[in-house]
Amino acid sequence: DVHYSAFTSSFLQPEIAAAAGLTRSGRQGVLNIAVLKAGKPVTATVSGQVRNLAGQIANLSFRQVREGEAVYYLAQFPIDNETLSFSVNVQTAGGPRNSFTFNQEFFPER
Repeated sequence: DVHYSAFTSSFLQPEIAAAAGLTRSGRQGVLNIAVLKAGKPVTATVSGQVRNLAGQIANLSFRQVREGEAVYYLAQFPIDNETLSFSVNVQTAGGPRNSFTFNQEFFPER
């Protein structure tokens, strides 16, 4: 199972953003990916891209974060007042590569 969420980084508390190495801003987004197998977190290789309505593409650079038993992957990206399209690839050790896409609308702070 792959769980994901995308949000504006200003939603994070300053100490949480700093601990995760994220820039806190109303114009920066965060994509959070968690991979589970049989309900337990597993490590994976995660990559992806984000595209805006003008067709501009940016590669997502994910970094692994571990908190206790939890393992998740974070990537930051610039946002404007628009809908963004995400393409994500996830591969666990010895497993097949899985890909998915989703769109999300953002309302950045000015």
